[in-house]
Amino acid sequence: MTTSSLTRDPFSGLQLMSDGAFASLGSMEAMDWDSAPPAKSPSIVNALLLAFAITAAAMATHHYLLKPAGIPLGSTALAMLIGIALQNLLTLPSAIQSGCRWIVTRLIPIAIVALGAGLNLSVLATSGLRYLFFIITAISVSIIVSLILAKLLKLKKSTALLIGCGTGVCGSSAILAVAPVLKSDEEDIIVSVGAINLIGIVAMFICISVGASFPISAESFGLWTGATIHAVPTVAAAAFDHSVEAGEIATLVKLGRVAMLVPLIFIIAFAKHRPIKNSTPNTNSVTKNTTLLGRIAKLIP
Repeated sequence: MTTSSLTRDPFSGLQLMSDGAFASLGSMEAMDWDSAPPAKSPSIVNALLLAFAITAAAMATHHYLLKPAGIPLGSTALAMLIGIALQNLLTLPSAIQSGCRWIVTRLIPIAIVALGAGLNLSVLATSGLRYLFFIITAISVSIIVSLILAKLLKLKKSTALLIGCGTGVCGSSAILAVAPVLKSDEEDIIVSVGAINLIGIVAMFICISVGASFPISAESFGLWTGATIHAVPTVAAAAFDHSVEAGEIATLVKLGRVAMLVPLIFIIAFAKHRPIKNSTPNTNSVTKNTTLLGRIAKLIP
């Protein structure tokens, strides 16, 4: 592995991983991890037709088969399942795969913005602080549980922190943001991304099943899904499957978790670069100032 083949963090210059490993990451948060240009130009029209076909099939299956049979699986989650099955059971042309990546990186962000534009923000006036408590608790519990499990399973602490931040905040985006601060290596990043994406899919179906099996209010279900599932698309799939109100609350809570990424990075940077007490009482004031400036510089990711 040569230095030129390594993908670097644009801010810290840290060598995150090889270009091949970087390109293998998913697009769970509507971001393009493909650092190399596609072999063929993307077939956007065919990819859009495929997406529409999957959507239509999922909606028809839900309306005519699953809903009458009482099966608690909404059209959004069903469409995700169909997409996963197609990707893993069939060999799609590379041009269509590039077109699908184009949809993920160009259209899904627009859809998320449109989803946010339709939210009722007046709920924050009455429940904003309570939602903030749930958000901070969810992130803290995620990181603590990850550290405990890592100790039991004898995993590296840096891997546990990446998994905890990814699960608690916003998935792969949080992992790649925290990795330069922790100076994580390629193996840590790949293991963490794979783990949180698997956890996110499993959590989505667990939430859907629990919401259909137990009488949970829309607010409680929205808080639960928004505070536990790591990616906006899977949060929306699970919460809107319950009700529109649950979906709106879940989206608000999830976007609140995303907003916590910046303070979380500063907290981790401060904890990692906290000063070590010096046993010598007399230190030159110039050295103190230089050390302070160096510490401040290290806290900026």
